[in-house]
Amino acid sequence: MNKSFTGLIFALTINIFAVFAFAAEPPVILRHTLTGYNKVEEQKKNKGPAAITLDYSLHVENPGDTPLSDLSLSLVPRSPLVSKKTIVAVGYLGPHQSSDIKLKVVTKMAFDPDKFSQKPLLWAGKCLDAEGKLIEFPVKSRAGGAK
Repeated sequence: MNKSFTGLIFALTINIFAVFAFAAEPPVILRHTLTGYNKVEEQKKNKGPAAITLDYSLHVENPGDTPLSDLSLSLVPRSPLVSKKTIVAVGYLGPHQSSDIKLKVVTKMAFDPDKFSQKPLLWAGKCLDAEGKLIEFPVKSRAGGAK
C-alpha cells in the first residue's frame, strides 16, 4: 500500500509540473503583417493558381527582463493553409528587444489577401534562457504590428 501511495504522489507531482510548464507564457510575443501576395503559376485544368506565395513581416519581441539566445521558430504546418515546415532563425534577443524578419510561405489555398492577412500563424519555438537552459514553447502570432 505504501509503494502505491508513493507512486501516486510521484505521478501527480510530475503532472502538476507539466501543467504549470505548459501554462507558462511563451518568452516571446509575435505579430505578423502580410506584405506580399503572388500567384506562382496557373493550372490549366482548374484555371486557378498552382501555388501562392505569401510574404510576411514577422515582428518578434522579447518582453522579459532576461536575454534569449539561439532563438528559432518553426512554422507549424497546418494543412491546407501551410503544408511545408518553415524555420526562422532569430538568434539573440536582449531584454525588451525586438526584431523584424521577412518570411515567405507557399500555399495552395486561393484565399484573398485580406483573409490571409487575418489568419493567425502557429509556431513551435525554442531558445536558451540566461542560464543556458533550453526552453521549448508553442506561440501564436497575431495579425498586425510590424509594417
